[in-house]
Amino acid sequence: MCEKQNKKPGLLGALCVLCAMGLSALLLRWDSRRPHAFDASEWTEPVPPGLSLSLQSEQNEGYATFTGLCYIAGEHFEMMNNSVVLYCQDTQEYLRIATVMAAGDGDAYVDGLNMAYGRFYAFVSLDALEQEPQEYEICFAYGANRHRILLHTGQQIGGAV
Repeated sequence: MCEKQNKKPGLLGALCVLCAMGLSALLLRWDSRRPHAFDASEWTEPVPPGLSLSLQSEQNEGYATFTGLCYIAGEHFEMMNNSVVLYCQDTQEYLRIATVMAAGDGDAYVDGLNMAYGRFYAFVSLDALEQEPQEYEICFAYGANRHRILLHTGQQIGGAV
């Protein structure tokens, strides 16, 4: 006669599941931190009066960071879709890098707008770029409230606007 075996996941099974979950998380983090192709043809809206952008970038050993603030005066934030974008003149390719909205110390309301929603932080590993960092112009894709505005800053990585 066949006896029914009571199969309970053992320690080895649990470790395998945890390792798989950890590997998935690492792959997701790696993928979200590398630049992705950006289609600039969809971002042709003219720059409206009152749009303000301040952007600082720092180039460190092996990576670059970007921080700043972008908003349209008098327009409340309803939806965010903003990104730092790098443009390579030689290849004429745009790369979107992971960008998050980040509140700063002392954020306050200006003209009824919470400036925390306009602040951003972005990061890119320089190893992930095909060209040298100085070959890239920093751009900003302003997509708040369904806008599609691409701002060319004329600055390279490490400069300020």
